[in-house]
Amino acid sequence: KRRASEPVLIVADHQTAGRGRLGRVWHAPPGTAALFSFTHPAPPTPRSADSLIERVSFLAAIGAARAIEAAAPGLRVGIKWPNDLVISGRKLAGILTESVGGHVVVGIGVNVSLTADDMTAMPDDLREKTTSLRLLGYEVSRPDLIARVVAQIDDCLRDQAIDPLIAEWRDRNVLSHQRMILRHAGQDITGTVVDLDPQAGLILRRDTGELVTLPSATTTVIA
Repeated sequence: KRRASEPVLIVADHQTAGRGRLGRVWHAPPGTAALFSFTHPAPPTPRSADSLIERVSFLAAIGAARAIEAAAPGLRVGIKWPNDLVISGRKLAGILTESVGGHVVVGIGVNVSLTADDMTAMPDDLREKTTSLRLLGYEVSRPDLIARVVAQIDDCLRDQAIDPLIAEWRDRNVLSHQRMILRHAGQDITGTVVDLDPQAGLILRRDTGELVTLPSATTTVIA
C-alpha cells in the first residue's frame, strides 16, 4: 500500500497470514498457489471509493477468469460475487481489491497445484468447497499464470467499453436468478439475484418485490 502509486507486482510462494475479504483467512500451503498483489491507477468515472472497489473487483474477476481459461484450455470459469472464481461450485481463486488514493491494489490467490493430500489439512468447511488446477487435470506454471492474469486485468481496467464487460460478467455469474441470503450492515437480506451495478454492487430482488443494491465491501453471502 505504501507503494501504491508505483507500478509494483509482489509475488509470494506461500502465506503465513493470508487475508481475504472481511477479515477472512486464505489458506495456501507452500508451493501450491499463485499468490500476488499488484498496483494499478484507478480507472475513471467511479463516484466514490466504494464504487471504485465495485468496478475494479468485477473487472479483475473477468480478467482473471480469461487468463485462467487461456492457461487451462477447456475450462469454463464462473464468477461467484463478490470475489470468487469457481469451477463446478468449488472455489479456484479469490480476489481482494483495496483503494489507496488514486490507485488500487489487487490481491489474488489462485489454487494451482493443491492436491487432495494438501486439502486434508484444511478446515472441513473449506475442504469441500475448494479445487485447484492440478485437481482439475491441468499442470500450469505459476509465473506464467501470474503474467497472464496481470495482463488480462490490465486490459479490462483500461477498456472503456463497459457494456460488453458487464455482459461477460452476467454470462459468468453463477448466482444469476438464485435465491440467496446475504448479510449487509448486520442485517440478513433474502432475495433473488437480478443483476450487477458495476459501481454499486449486486442487485437483489427481495421477497417483497423491492430491488436493493448491496455493495461488496460490506456484504457477505450467507447461503
